[in-house]
Amino acid sequence: MMVASNTIHKTKSTPTQDLSDFAAARFASKEKNLASPASLKDARQRNFPQAAFLSDSRNICLSKDSYEQEHLLRKGPGASVHLSLEGLNKSLRKIKDTEIYVISSPEELKQLLDLHHSEENPMPSPDDMFPYLHGSAGLREKVYFDARFDPSSELQFLAEDSETISRRFPPDTFAKPTELGFHLMTVNSRAESNPYLTNSVVIEDMLVFRETGDIDVSPERLDLSNFKQFKDFTQTFDTPCCPLAQTNRNFMLQTTLMAPLSHFVVYNNEMDLASNFEVAKILEYLQSSCHKRNIYVVDFPTRQWPKVDQYFTQTSVWHRSGKKKRFFNKSTDFTQPGSLYYLEQNLVWLVYNMTQPFPNLYVGNALNFKQSIPGTRSGLQHDFQLYIYCHEKARMPSRSLLNLILQDMPAKGLKEPLFLEFSSAIFRAEAMSEDVASCFLTFLKLVSVIVKEHQQNALIHSYDGFSGTSFLLLGLGLLWRCDYVEEMALDLFRQPEFKLQLSFSEFLVLKSLEARIQLLKPQLQNATILLPDLCSETGPILDQPLVRPADWLRSENETTFPDFIHKSLYLGSVSHASSTTLLSALQISKVVSIGEKPRWYGALNCTFRHDATPATEGPVIEPIYLFNKGHSSVYEVQITSPETRARLFHHNAVPALDSFIYIHGLEDDGRDSMFLLFVGCPQWVQEKLLISPDQKYKALVLCRIGVSRSATLCIASVMKHFHMSLVESFLYVRVRRLNVVIQPNLRLFYELFLYDEHLRSRRQQNDKKSGEAFFCWWTFCTEIHRLNQQYIE
Repeated sequence: MMVASNTIHKTKSTPTQDLSDFAAARFASKEKNLASPASLKDARQRNFPQAAFLSDSRNICLSKDSYEQEHLLRKGPGASVHLSLEGLNKSLRKIKDTEIYVISSPEELKQLLDLHHSEENPMPSPDDMFPYLHGSAGLREKVYFDARFDPSSELQFLAEDSETISRRFPPDTFAKPTELGFHLMTVNSRAESNPYLTNSVVIEDMLVFRETGDIDVSPERLDLSNFKQFKDFTQTFDTPCCPLAQTNRNFMLQTTLMAPLSHFVVYNNEMDLASNFEVAKILEYLQSSCHKRNIYVVDFPTRQWPKVDQYFTQTSVWHRSGKKKRFFNKSTDFTQPGSLYYLEQNLVWLVYNMTQPFPNLYVGNALNFKQSIPGTRSGLQHDFQLYIYCHEKARMPSRSLLNLILQDMPAKGLKEPLFLEFSSAIFRAEAMSEDVASCFLTFLKLVSVIVKEHQQNALIHSYDGFSGTSFLLLGLGLLWRCDYVEEMALDLFRQPEFKLQLSFSEFLVLKSLEARIQLLKPQLQNATILLPDLCSETGPILDQPLVRPADWLRSENETTFPDFIHKSLYLGSVSHASSTTLLSALQISKVVSIGEKPRWYGALNCTFRHDATPATEGPVIEPIYLFNKGHSSVYEVQITSPETRARLFHHNAVPALDSFIYIHGLEDDGRDSMFLLFVGCPQWVQEKLLISPDQKYKALVLCRIGVSRSATLCIASVMKHFHMSLVESFLYVRVRRLNVVIQPNLRLFYELFLYDEHLRSRRQQNDKKSGEAFFCWWTFCTEIHRLNQQYIE
């Protein structure tokens, strides 16, 4: 699907003092041959007439399984929303010779927007909207997502010729989205920024080029005939397909895909009816006769805009409110175009705030540095005498300069703040010279003398508060606290307020320096003793046997750590769960795994029911809950007997682990659903999956990598237990697991969106009463796409 591009409206960030094994996953995109907004604007001016004169029950169906849990589900918009809409329409005027309604007062506009944002107007169920929202156009893609197809056993069928596939799956039999519901798109006809109604889009978001043989269409030839009408969006094309790389993260297409299902209200800042009418006529053409929805144009005096200001985007206000886990207050505007990137960055600064891993030594971010320089309140509080800025392009001081600073240092320490830079990028284990090694050791010596001998405060800082700092902190830890890198890494890892980020090459460098640091501790911690010219002395300590973790920090895939979500919950990968070292370090009591079995699973000596055969020996574990029509199942294995523990973990390496929960048949393919785990399963089952911070144990939730299915569970847990919105929870979990970019697939994210509606409904909150601005599905997805593009680019 080729979509016309839309200008990205970005806002400037306004940070405040209170801001507390994929790198940047490349989500599949179908954006090609983009048209410029300027060309489209010129085309509108050439091809569309001036404005004419004015003349005087659906029910939410969550799935067949969910009907058995009707008491948990609320009803969708029935007669009330549609009758109210019908009544409003009867009171409105129409533009002459058209079916376009005119909103002539702010009260009418507010009534229309209130209906759309009403608690009685939830989004349709996932089964009603998928696979349509995946945006698949190719025959084989549509077959892959079709409910009649089983990818676990039929993938080879997609290699058949198109005629064979079409006989089994005729193109006109693919599921279509529900036509029910009231979706309202606010369209800014001039793409102006003020006033800007929340969840606004522009007409370019809905223009999809027709497939033609032309490589390029000149602006002079561009008119409406170049664009698809909404009725053409469900056409099927015979295109190649890679079954293992399906497009299940098409966040950028959601506005385009929701447009055929939506009504439209068109406005602009100056109440220029001509511009509004032009865009309304384009929408009328796109709708065609078989996709008719209401189109409204706004036309009242501009001085009356403040009467609907609750639906305007506003400046965000950041603070941590009360004792609840909230990082944004109720006036925070999540719907400002381009806002998620700035919200995420500010949340990084809020979460990775200044910490103190060692006495007199602090680690912080760019804001902490700005707030702590001499003359500021924080600067007076901490009285930092040493600032070390860690970044990739740092200009490291030479060894001779470091020695000169040490020699000239007054007996009572620094009298004026010292500013240095540090970068671990210059250290490479395979090519590290003795001069470079000596320079690093001298750097450690300078920091140690200032912090330990003179008892002066130092701040190690980077832009986000953790990138580039771990190498230096581990080196100092080897000098002050632990003898081995692995031991020191685990010691920092146990501190939830500190984020450890270490590459395998950095680990190897530190290992190569480990013994030297131990040998030279007296010289490194005393200002009067100079280091030897060559740090190559050998001694007893170099031959000291190393008791190191047997199952971690062994390769490039084993240098990350599970991420702290809250005091009872960590998010990670199957590699993390397989490490008894990490499980023991965190004292994990429960492992919740989606689709992956840790390396130690075989020692449990049991078989899950779906794997059992007549020849199976030993215990067979029955599921505690079935969902997705029996395709998916939840198991729990209690690890309680001494025999099992002894067999599972040698020398009782993980004494706290007593429960292994395994979710089978839940793939990250855009087909499988998790929604019943949020709203349909028994409470006692949900409590095992959506971990509460009130639990006395610690749980590790994981899938293969820890970016989609397990991240979805963690986001839902935060939403439920901390009363946080999906926007807050999604950004919070992303920021906590920032070493990879978490992104649930589109269906799972839609289910989280519905769960957000469900929780707000149970709390009897809506945007009118609470004052909070909520995203529409399509604009939220657009912002997610923009956010992810920041990492890809």
